[in-house]
Amino acid sequence: MKKLLITVLAVSAAAASYAQQDDRDYTKDYSGTKATISMLDEASGTAKSIVYKDTTDINGIKNFVFAGADGNSGEILVPVNTKFKFATRQKEQFKAGSSAFDKGNYAGAVKAWRDTIYTYLPILEMPEHSTFSMHQDVANYMEALVKAKRLKEAEGLSKAIPYDKAGHTLSAAGLSLARAFVAADMFDAAQDILSRTSFTGDNIDLIPDAMLVLADLRKKNRAKQALLWYTKLSNIAENPQKQGALVWMVYCDLVSGNRASAEVYLSQIGNLKRDDKYFSLLQMIKGIFKSQEKKYSEALDLYAEGIVYGDVSADWTPELLYRAGLTYKTLKQVLPANEIFSQCALLYPDDAYSKLGSKEIVKIPEAKKGQTNPTQEVQQ
Repeated sequence: MKKLLITVLAVSAAAASYAQQDDRDYTKDYSGTKATISMLDEASGTAKSIVYKDTTDINGIKNFVFAGADGNSGEILVPVNTKFKFATRQKEQFKAGSSAFDKGNYAGAVKAWRDTIYTYLPILEMPEHSTFSMHQDVANYMEALVKAKRLKEAEGLSKAIPYDKAGHTLSAAGLSLARAFVAADMFDAAQDILSRTSFTGDNIDLIPDAMLVLADLRKKNRAKQALLWYTKLSNIAENPQKQGALVWMVYCDLVSGNRASAEVYLSQIGNLKRDDKYFSLLQMIKGIFKSQEKKYSEALDLYAEGIVYGDVSADWTPELLYRAGLTYKTLKQVLPANEIFSQCALLYPDDAYSKLGSKEIVKIPEAKKGQTNPTQEVQQ
């Protein structure tokens, strides 16, 4: 029996090891494979099956070289800005992957889709309006990789995707993937996606997705990394969240130790109205300045105003409450400090600042006979 148990454990360990090793970069495995798609003639309603061969540059225009799948046709040059219509050719195995994905079997979907998805990488610069599903298929594969916890493969695939040229669908999918990378502490992989994504022109509506990635970086104590991107986003004139990017830029500067720089950019923001979305965040930043100067009463006034006029759903509210509670505690006002820490833990049980606040709660002993202020004997 003991021998059998050892054997079972050994087999289980081997299986777990294999599964871990299997999560890897597959791009080299498929570097020589060629995508097969259908070129549609809308006038005649007929479709021609073609196979990708190569990419060439003619008079400064990128062209994709295809050949007839039957082997009898000559080469077909398809410019990157083509107006022809194309359809991806999905085999039964690929369709089985779609069924697995819909049922939540993401590992099964990955296995069924892989042979097709990697053949698309060289032609992802083809415009989305010219293809029926290729870009969305790759985006779905990226989602399946995350849900199947195959982040090493996702990283390898992501590096091969030309986000700046592949269009909106893949850029949006890439930013979603970047959040998964940050959650897994794969910060370089997340930054690689940000660095190759365009946030201007038709992609201006991707900025809110980018802001979510930066929020995740901040919450992982990567304010210095987030600072670079807030700076870039705040310099995009048409950015609808330009104000927010600027305020967060000041915050990241300040908590990263760049106080002088933070003061310069803070002066550019001016005073926001109380009904402004970022008013409470700005008050928190001003409060941090005062706390660093040890002007705790002034800091508390700023924090309190931010809390009163803030939104409980704002992602900085837990930190605002935590800093207010900490300031009360510094001023030896333990009862309100405990109340704020407890409220923060109740409202945001999973937030890192709530957890920090819970550790700051102090036990207040019962009042002894003749003692009117039990907080004088707080057990620190």
